[in-house]
Amino acid sequence: MGYAWVRTEQNGSGHSQEHRIWQQLTWSPDIGRFSLASRTRLEQRFLDTGDNVGWRFRQFVKVALPIAAKSRLFLAAYNEAFFDLNDTDWGQRAGFSQNRLFVGLGWKFDSPAREGSLSVEVGYLNQFIHNQSKTDRINHILSINLFWNL
Repeated sequence: MGYAWVRTEQNGSGHSQEHRIWQQLTWSPDIGRFSLASRTRLEQRFLDTGDNVGWRFRQFVKVALPIAAKSRLFLAAYNEAFFDLNDTDWGQRAGFSQNRLFVGLGWKFDSPAREGSLSVEVGYLNQFIHNQSKTDRINHILSINLFWNL
């Protein structure tokens, strides 16, 4: 479980602040040479622009494959889908809301055999945002992520 504070700029009309509480279940098996990671998350979202609690479900699945045996370089891909579970007075509408698809290369700074590790992943992130009242949006993002696994 965890907490997030998110400040969002509103296209020249100020900003909103979100407080987010979440619970999650993670699963990370190794399947042959592949590493698989799955995260199922349930969030409760509180925005300062309304009184309702927005419930959101997120499902994340990631696959990583070393380029060669015992290599520190690996291919990485993940997909995360977002589903809003209720309507709120601050604008959330129930249904599919967003998808994030990433494809890139990663580098482990520590030995590939070591359990705890520091790694970086660089690649392309496609973010699709479904907007029920306006035009959907697609963001093309250069994504750089640093991971520290204990």
